[in-house]
Amino acid sequence: MRLIIAGVLGVWSLNAAQWKRRTIYQLLTDRFALAGEDRETCGDQQECTFGGFCGGTFRGIEDHLDYIQGMGFDAIWLSPVVQNTPCGYHGYWMQNLSAIEHHFGTAQDLERLSKATHDRGIALMIDAIFNHMGPTFHYEHNLTYDMFFPFNDPAYFHGMPQYWEHLDGQDGDMDQHQREVGWLGSGESQLPDLAQENPFVESKLFEWIHDT
Repeated sequence: MRLIIAGVLGVWSLNAAQWKRRTIYQLLTDRFALAGEDRETCGDQQECTFGGFCGGTFRGIEDHLDYIQGMGFDAIWLSPVVQNTPCGYHGYWMQNLSAIEHHFGTAQDLERLSKATHDRGIALMIDAIFNHMGPTFHYEHNLTYDMFFPFNDPAYFHGMPQYWEHLDGQDGDMDQHQREVGWLGSGESQLPDLAQENPFVESKLFEWIHDT
């Protein structure tokens, strides 16, 4: 991530005042556009209750920059790009903070997209998640904490390892503390809430922000 994003975005970055003058187009990489002869794959993952990967990629976005620019947009808000847990087509179920989600393309594809947008005068910002990771128990995949990077231990999260022992972060009947440490979602798709007060978690998040 350091080589790709910091190396490109560090050359051309906007301040808050400049962003306010931009017209921003928000998109989900997987749902926006296929590239070239790529085929749609929406129906390939029957185990994904909330939908699976449909085949949209960074190259698909690059191929449709004329479309975005033609509508008058001069900035793109890109959904998260890091590796996700199974069925995380939207990018918000992080698994590995140091890897690019392969369904979206390669690190080089992301770098190409960044260069292509900047060559057109289009600003590019990438969404990032800092409060949770992807589901630890997801259908038959039975994922566990050791598949997360770098937060591969229950100590880095609020609550117990078993998803059914957690407070539901969306439960309306809770106090402020419970709301802050509860896990978003329900059942097997609850999202592990990062303990940002943990020194390791805090340092790694700041390191990730700095490097990207």
